[in-house]
Amino acid sequence: MELKDKNILVVGLGKSGISASKFLAKKGAKVTATDLKSYEELKGSIVQLEGMGIKLELGEHKDQVLYGMDLIIISPGVPMNSSFILNAKKQNIPIIGDLELAYNFINHLPIVAVTGTKGKTTTTTLIGEILKEDGRKVVVAGNIGKPICDEIEEITDEHIIVLEVSSFQLETITKFKPHISIVLNVTVDHMDRYENVQEYVEAKMLIVKNQNEKDYIILNNENKYSPLFLASTNAVPIYFSGVTPVDVGAFLKGEQLTVNIQGTDKEICSFKDLKIKGPHNIENVLAAISTVELLKVSQENIKNAVLKFSGVEHRQEFVREINKITFINNSQGTNVDAVMKSLLSYDMPIILIAGGRDKGGDFTLLREIVKERVKAIVLIGEAKELIHKALDGSTTIYEESSFESAIKLSYSLAKSGDCVLLSPGCASFDMFKNYEERGRIFKNVVLNLWSGEKNMVQPFPLVTDHS
Repeated sequence: MELKDKNILVVGLGKSGISASKFLAKKGAKVTATDLKSYEELKGSIVQLEGMGIKLELGEHKDQVLYGMDLIIISPGVPMNSSFILNAKKQNIPIIGDLELAYNFINHLPIVAVTGTKGKTTTTTLIGEILKEDGRKVVVAGNIGKPICDEIEEITDEHIIVLEVSSFQLETITKFKPHISIVLNVTVDHMDRYENVQEYVEAKMLIVKNQNEKDYIILNNENKYSPLFLASTNAVPIYFSGVTPVDVGAFLKGEQLTVNIQGTDKEICSFKDLKIKGPHNIENVLAAISTVELLKVSQENIKNAVLKFSGVEHRQEFVREINKITFINNSQGTNVDAVMKSLLSYDMPIILIAGGRDKGGDFTLLREIVKERVKAIVLIGEAKELIHKALDGSTTIYEESSFESAIKLSYSLAKSGDCVLLSPGCASFDMFKNYEERGRIFKNVVLNLWSGEKNMVQPFPLVTDHS
């Protein structure tokens, strides 16, 4: 891809937009970057672009900037159906994302791409750790929080590229083709972006768009959408399942995580020895094992890496135990399915902190598991009334106006042997910059509680009690 002297517009100045802008400028492109946020809102991040000759158009997307553009790089957070992008399409300006941009410079290397509604970051990270344990050169990037364009200059012909890819990123691919694609699961999510579930699934299915019979697709044997992915590609299917054995792939044999791709069962370790807990994490590990088996990693190194892996920040992250009360940070759990999987991961009574900005999820699906496992729910954010209505009568429900008061109330309600679980089931943007900030604040508040405070904290006013 020739970029020198091309007029290129970057739309959206989040992490990927900043990264793409820098990469393009270094390649000699004439870069304009636009964002709906103002200079004041962005000044902390756009300082990285100073002195690179990048023209900034901030505060709005002006249609005038489209004139004379050869290419548009759109950030994942910018909807493809926004009026600005629709106008660009009318002018027949090619539109791609940073994933497609980077692919032009790394397409000669083995690429592993991980997608799914939940579990992407955990699985992507674990694949990277196993490959490193085996002595491979690996770059782990993408939607995981490390834009791939930041890594291109350091990549050699010896590297394996492991990418977390979102449905938003897949919307803008044209030639992007992973050698191994992994579809962990597909459940209802992002209904604030997509018209319906079908549209969301179709976006995910783009991961196999360009794969052929020389490539592989790793699928969740238990996910109802997996047959749709298989029917859309000639890639060789490999399966994983935490429930039933599969002919080719990874599965549980009793307690043992087992993989069979070459015709022989290889037992890696017992699921009971994993540091990351829950049925969903067993699935994530099985998907990772399938991937690295295809890449011919030794059985010993797979085992060593899997047993050392302690998970990813904000994903079922153990924070602290106070007075035998366990605090878990699952701030990344931003949809209903993620909450359900969190609740299934712990055998102790749970005080659940939930709420935020609704993404169109059906919280009534949680009613039965809440009745069985949740002592109380403390709700925050814009969606607290919606969630309260959906779960009314299933347990005791409280509403709090601040995050800190919700945490302290949860602590006051908990007893020895209980778990205080942050698993919001919602986006964070009503109260926080992102789920990472929400998780960090949760940990900070929890780490500043002290064991004697338990006896001092009084419950905040109860809005409703449906015990």
